[in-house]
Amino acid sequence: MFTHIANGAGCDSTITTNLTVIPNTTSTQTLSICDGATHTLPDGATATTTGVYTSHIANAAGCDSTITTNLTVIPNTTSTQTLSICDGATHTLPDGATATVTGVYTSHIANAAGCDSTITTNLTVIPNTTSTQTVSICDGNANSDGPAT
Repeated sequence: MFTHIANGAGCDSTITTNLTVIPNTTSTQTLSICDGATHTLPDGATATTTGVYTSHIANAAGCDSTITTNLTVIPNTTSTQTLSICDGATHTLPDGATATVTGVYTSHIANAAGCDSTITTNLTVIPNTTSTQTVSICDGNANSDGPAT
């Protein structure tokens, strides 16, 4: 691009301008967070729900940069298990703790996606049983199954 103007002496002066157009940039990021977590977007805004978010910030050259964030919120999981053990036995709960008495136990561990998983264990301890048997036999019999031989 050439521009012609008069110089200080009134003569023709040519100024050459080399113009570089710096492009704006765009990018996309795909992220997942656990339910209850907060993600800070590139423009400083926060997001807590699944959706597509667009942020506009300056890139390294000072031009407009558009960043699209595809955010997925992964739900936490809950489950319940009902178990019985014999008196004197020990049950290992999902979080590694042990239980030996009847009760409701809550364990928190990471699920397959790395988010919180709450597992409720309803544990019943079944008492062991004892019995007494009184047996009578006739004199001369070895047992009560029949006559002596």
